[in-house]
Amino acid sequence: MMTKKITDILEQKNRAMSPEELGKALNLKDNEKAALAMAMAELVQKGVIQRTKKGRYRLLAEDKIFAGTIQLTDRNFGFFLYDEPGHEDVFIHGSALHGAMNGDRVLVKIIQEKVGDQKAEGIVLKVLDRRTTTVIGILQVNKDHAFLIPYDRKVRTDIYLDVKENKLTKQHEGMVAEVTIIKWPTEGKNPEGRVVDILGRVDDPGLDVEMVIRTFDLPSEFPQEVLDEAKALQEEPMQEEFEHRKDLRDLLTFTIDGADAKDIDDAVSIETTQDGYRLGVHIADVSHYVKEYSALDKEAFRRGTSVYLVSKVLPMLPKELSNDLCSLNPGEDKLAMSVMIELNRKGETLSHEIFPSVIRSSYRLVYDDVSDLLEGKEVPALKEIEAPLQAMGELSKLLTEKRRLRGAIDFGIAESYFELDENGWPIDMKFRERRIANRLIEEFMILTNEVVSEHFYWIEVPFLYRTHEKPSAEKLMEFNTFIHNFGFHLKGRLENIHPSALNLLIDQVEGSPQEHLINKMMLRSLKQAKYTNYFEGHFGLASTYYSHFTAPIRRYPDLQIHRIIKDQLAGKMTKRRREHYDSILEAVSEQSNMTERRADDAERKIDDIKAAQFMSDRIGEEFDAVISGLTGFGIFVELDNSAEGLIPLSSLDEFFQFDKEKYILTGNKGTKLELGRALRVKLVSVNTQRGEINFELMRYGHETTRNGS
Repeated sequence: MMTKKITDILEQKNRAMSPEELGKALNLKDNEKAALAMAMAELVQKGVIQRTKKGRYRLLAEDKIFAGTIQLTDRNFGFFLYDEPGHEDVFIHGSALHGAMNGDRVLVKIIQEKVGDQKAEGIVLKVLDRRTTTVIGILQVNKDHAFLIPYDRKVRTDIYLDVKENKLTKQHEGMVAEVTIIKWPTEGKNPEGRVVDILGRVDDPGLDVEMVIRTFDLPSEFPQEVLDEAKALQEEPMQEEFEHRKDLRDLLTFTIDGADAKDIDDAVSIETTQDGYRLGVHIADVSHYVKEYSALDKEAFRRGTSVYLVSKVLPMLPKELSNDLCSLNPGEDKLAMSVMIELNRKGETLSHEIFPSVIRSSYRLVYDDVSDLLEGKEVPALKEIEAPLQAMGELSKLLTEKRRLRGAIDFGIAESYFELDENGWPIDMKFRERRIANRLIEEFMILTNEVVSEHFYWIEVPFLYRTHEKPSAEKLMEFNTFIHNFGFHLKGRLENIHPSALNLLIDQVEGSPQEHLINKMMLRSLKQAKYTNYFEGHFGLASTYYSHFTAPIRRYPDLQIHRIIKDQLAGKMTKRRREHYDSILEAVSEQSNMTERRADDAERKIDDIKAAQFMSDRIGEEFDAVISGLTGFGIFVELDNSAEGLIPLSSLDEFFQFDKEKYILTGNKGTKLELGRALRVKLVSVNTQRGEINFELMRYGHETTRNGS
């Protein structure tokens, strides 16, 4: 690659060079000089090299100047993330941002190297690319000028608005608006904006979800071309489409999902055999309908995943497909991709088969009913299929134990669940229970993903993998130091740790006051799972081979590998098709990773907002709480209903100092605050737009004891 050759030469020569000198050093022919000029322009734009006054080019890294992205916090500082992986983040004080906003690509100069645990520090020299272009917030309107007060605390300054140009009046005071930035912030000057849309009043039904959609730039409405294409699809598969598929319509098959699920993309079947079990996992054949490069496919790629915002779902595909045509509804003939797996009575895979099929699900079951049955309760509605469900329960337990023995990590972190009224307002909030039927389906999907991934790895076709790299030894050392304060430690060599060591720790902390935080801090010490076009394994699942195959209605990577699988099975994996997949899979991975992170952030945000809404009419009430987190500015507490909020240290009648290494707050009157300590708190305020909850300490509860003390 030309850009890599240029940077290698500049690094090797360690001096500024002219284009002619670079061309000569690279032994370029005359017809390659245009490519050299384009590559140099790209490197300048990315902030890797700089053109001097004499027309020569030099590496900016020589002056400790680097290109990367600004990631702001909700306080007066942020971090610089290098473009190149493998570098630790750099601390950037608010005064050193010089107009940079969250997400901007910038040039940063390192002014202080890392010392011990203290991060390196830098200053922003130049903004290369603006990423924050629109902002959501509350309008504050005066006579001759107005401001937008951003909801996102990472947007550090209010946006100035011209009242006349934006046709704002006092009637707009306090309304929610979307603003596009037309002038960027400079020293001492706020950014200026133009009102794009007035969204409504803060308490308008559905506005909370709309704000999240716009804040995270989530695709909401489908383009008309996509809707037209979806409506034009045949409602039922034609008989001739069954000819090259295995007909499994007589096989007892059913789906198990949540009571409110509409996009049902997996069904299961089971038969007991002489050796053990024949498990069938049948996945909706979405790729039959969503053809490559069609309008539907381009929109699915753009969205990457379905997004679940409590009261609203933003599907990857229009409802004609996600809820109807592709959904494995009972009593309907459906096209599927089936994986039949033979297992022995130890839960070990003996053989497998992957093929296109046609199925007819017999039952649409829900998790709670199946869980009740497998937990020993009478469920008359399931009497006819009790035997296969019990066989599934047996196999699921075998698979769970098998995964546990190989060291797969199971955090078991509970999620919040909201019950809503007709306007989308939360009327109840609690932890969502992860019951036996949920685990059963989870085990079957994990096994299927492993079987499919291994199969296509060994026949060496281009493929997408779900990769979870091993954690860095440095991160694990920090985590090990942290848990040592509570009497725990990781076993084994940290530079080559096995996931079983982390699973052992999870078992050890279970039931302790520190369980929640230790699990959370462990999760942070691990790398984020991602999609790749290369094989590396999945650390967290302790899986050598892993891909996402089982959810093509709601995840684009699954849809992508269905196409690859069908090409391979049909004998269409020509050299040209291989080259095609080789050329696109890296871009598919990058887009899928971006859209997954965006969806996760949006879903967390709406959960915070719904929690604040639920607590908003309880201001002044007292609650029992436990300390779930400690910082230098406050105490995070969690209630029994899963709501979490902050007690600012400034509100306490004692001066506290935070010991980061020991993870403890010590007051000047001798009070010590640790994780898990019980407190009595009073709710003093909520911000339903930002999803923030604030408490006041009423009294201390019992003190916690650290493990082994």
